Amino acid sequence: MASDIKVLDDNTILISCNEMIHTPDNILRNPNVVLTSFNDKWAGLRLSGKAKYYTSGKYFKICNQLFNNETATPKGAIIVKISKIESIA
Repeated sequence: MASDIKVLDDNTILISCNEMIHTPDNILRNPNVVLTSFNDKWAGLRLSGKAKYYTSGKYFKICNQLFNNETATPKGAIIVKISKIESIA
């Protein structure tokens, strides 16, 4: 199952953790992440940053308010603080 994503501000992305099994442990071991996104012409962005995993608190509450529905209930919230954005052509 896919996760839901919401841009919270210019440097912060919220990702719902629905079916991810190893992700919480992976983030604890190494919080450095890279996210990529492409359009239909394969031009895109590479976003680098640090991730943190939440199972309670503000971000978990926001995640459940935004993404909790009949097909998915978030088990956690991942916050990625973006430190670098690169164009990919």
